[in-house]
Amino acid sequence: MKTQVIEAEEKIDELSAVLDRDIEHLETSLLQLDRMRELVVRRDDTGLGALLETVRNQAESFAQNESRRQLLRAELAQILGEPVEQITLTWLERMLAGQKRAQLAEKKQRLRSLTARVKKEHLSTRLLLADCVRFNKMLLGKIFELCGKGAVTYSPGGNVNKEDAATFVNVKF
Repeated sequence: MKTQVIEAEEKIDELSAVLDRDIEHLETSLLQLDRMRELVVRRDDTGLGALLETVRNQAESFAQNESRRQLLRAELAQILGEPVEQITLTWLERMLAGQKRAQLAEKKQRLRSLTARVKKEHLSTRLLLADCVRFNKMLLGKIFELCGKGAVTYSPGGNVNKEDAATFVNVKF
């Protein structure tokens, strides 16, 4: 029985480290969303490309952390003789006492608040990008509407020439 308790405590310590990396990832995501909005407003394509590359590079690290978290849950479930679905932070918090309980509760609260902030910031970013799309569509619509009126010209011989309403730039010489 003591061996199980020691193993469980070791796994919970490992899980705590994984949760710390999750917190770091969420904080980084918040900074990246802010940076993305800034770059979109400034129309900095180079910066956006660099940010996208950074996000891609970090995605693998996050996926590894996610896999590690799931593995630790499975190992804890096996040690404690519980189904994996039952091994949640709330359940672990109830099972712990003292400082470990307080630390886990603090991390759980921090994860909740960061997740809520990421959702809010993600929505703000989506709305900004949707507005950019809408403005671009309106702008292009006005440009093509002006060009699409179809200019009528006359040749020196009196022939009528109608410009194609779909052309954006007249390249006739």
